[in-house]
Amino acid sequence: RDIPFVVTGVNHLFLQPEARAARGLFEYLDSKLDADTLLAMWREVLPSLSEASWTKAKAALDKKKPERIRIYHDMNLQAIFWDFLENAGITEKALLDAGGSGNLGSSRGEIILYNLGMFSQAIQDFETIHFTDGAAVKLGSFLNFLRYSGEDIYPEGWLNNAYKTPNAVRIMTVHQSKGLEFPVVFI
Repeated sequence: RDIPFVVTGVNHLFLQPEARAARGLFEYLDSKLDADTLLAMWREVLPSLSEASWTKAKAALDKKKPERIRIYHDMNLQAIFWDFLENAGITEKALLDAGGSGNLGSSRGEIILYNLGMFSQAIQDFETIHFTDGAAVKLGSFLNFLRYSGEDIYPEGWLNNAYKTPNAVRIMTVHQSKGLEFPVVFI
């Protein structure tokens, strides 16, 4: 019926397609992921990702491989992440515009934007501590941080947002809904 919905209580941030694709950027830089797989991951997030945008984004990403970086501050994970999104055309407009061009509608787009923002927060939290690490060490440490610590620190992405929730039906257990004071609950 095209009613937007989200399932709560099981949506760990790093299991969402947009967070997996974001992590894929850094796995690609660390040569743990090939370009075709990375493209497929981002096309799952934004099916309308053009070949020209992908080529531009990948070329910029290739310049950030650890073996090409000589000065530690050139391995700025946050800049790599946001530059990729910009070069690939993965913008708020592209995610929220449902104007018939194959882009996502506003409800799913809001969730993707929020989850990408939470991924950016994970990068910022990591870089606050590891800002002087060498390129290869920093990249490997960040991937280990995501793999071993991130899932516990950033469990549900958009669900942690106390200010705005997506315009969608929330599906959860009765136990999870207790105390949330919803005006209407369907069982």
